[in-house]
Amino acid sequence: MASTLDPSRHRGYEQTLIEHVQKLLTDPRFRLDTTDGSRAVAPLKPAMTLADHGIDLKRLMSQMNLPDRRLEQSMPTGQTLEATLQRKAWFFFTKTVGHLRVACVPPTRELLDQKPSHPMTAAEVQKALAALPPPLGGAPLTTILMCSAGFTLEAHEKAERSTQGVTVLIEPNDAGGWNVHGPSELKGLLDLLDPETEEMRRQRVRDFIELNSADLLSGAGLSDDRVAARLQLPVPVVENELRSYAKDNAGLATRRMDGRIVLYREGSASPHADAGGLNMPFWERVKNIFRRSESDESKIARLAAERAGLNQQRERAYGDIATVEKKEGELAGGFATATALAQRRIATEISQLRKEQSRRQQLLDALDKKINIVTSAIHSLELKKEVDPEKLRRFENLVGDSEELDEGLATLQQMDEEANSMVVGPSEIPDDVASIMAELQSKAAPDATAQTPLGAGVQKTSAGTGPAAAVTPPAIPTAQRRPDRGQAEPG
Repeated sequence: MASTLDPSRHRGYEQTLIEHVQKLLTDPRFRLDTTDGSRAVAPLKPAMTLADHGIDLKRLMSQMNLPDRRLEQSMPTGQTLEATLQRKAWFFFTKTVGHLRVACVPPTRELLDQKPSHPMTAAEVQKALAALPPPLGGAPLTTILMCSAGFTLEAHEKAERSTQGVTVLIEPNDAGGWNVHGPSELKGLLDLLDPETEEMRRQRVRDFIELNSADLLSGAGLSDDRVAARLQLPVPVVENELRSYAKDNAGLATRRMDGRIVLYREGSASPHADAGGLNMPFWERVKNIFRRSESDESKIARLAAERAGLNQQRERAYGDIATVEKKEGELAGGFATATALAQRRIATEISQLRKEQSRRQQLLDALDKKINIVTSAIHSLELKKEVDPEKLRRFENLVGDSEELDEGLATLQQMDEEANSMVVGPSEIPDDVASIMAELQSKAAPDATAQTPLGAGVQKTSAGTGPAAAVTPPAIPTAQRRPDRGQAEPG
């Protein structure tokens, strides 16, 4: 049953069922009992009538002194649907061969009182069925009774086929789906009366997998029977969706273990189909880019795509760490009220989660180094484009020979050497990152009295830390300078 105090949810249940039955009236698979046996409803051109108990709702709200128009618009109204099944007889006349009745019974008073609603009992179901008007002409009647608060187990026995017709009970469940109760011999009809479509079921399975992604990170995996029990879905539906989810997400796989399909993670560093490009190791991909006889612009584009893929992997790793931290918080929150045995289990799971978090951090360190290497390679190629001799000769024709141009070229040459000499440092946190972290931590401290402007440069020197000094290029040797204008060349 759906245990919610939100009246709009109950109103939504009514609308969903009524709209679903309206669609079924045109579905050739929808068959009901008639005087001529089980017949498809669509060819009988059913005459449909819709109604509700909105007047009764207004009267009850007035009696309870709740003149709230907004509340009234969100409340369920007990919608009903009547459909008369007819066929032609004696040329111009018609004959009634069957009836369909859909009645929604919401817990109106409990919702207005903001009290938990109770499921309908067998006696209440019998009373609701007796209050419905009898069918005309003695044709078979199919009654569908929906209670958004659910039914008790004893009430399920009222879903049967009797001399009065067929009775079907429908209720929403807490897993997000619907439960349909009726005679077992009418399984095809009961499946059609379920308002949840196949796509909605698949989406519920995917949402459950993403909600429990921490189990995949810790290596536990998700089995089809466990997911089916939690979502109240058939095992074949869950099994197919687990396979489909593994196919759509790199690093996940499914395997049959002890007769069950289990979704698990193959590895944390598996490349995504859109993130890594070629299926070869990182170093081979980078070296292959520089081996190609193509323009620098093309190489830069390939390296930029490689960097984008690495950044996507890094974002996924950060997301995995956040999932692990959230799972640890949930486990720690239930530690105080758990039994001694449960506390030991919680402590063990938290220990495994922290180890997994450490592994993810190592993966992040490796990804950061790869991103830094690719970025340095892009920078070198872009810098090479800027100091291309052919491009610089055009500037030489404009400004002529000057000492400032020589100093600029010497500075660019120095930057080129520094860019080519870049190597990956140790796995410690870089100085600039550590400086920013210290600055932000000092701001976040409750006893902080001074604010340090973000981005204030702090440079590590041999004497400690201090303000960053201006960096000037080294002087160009005199022997390499060009003579001033008007000065005679030596010799």
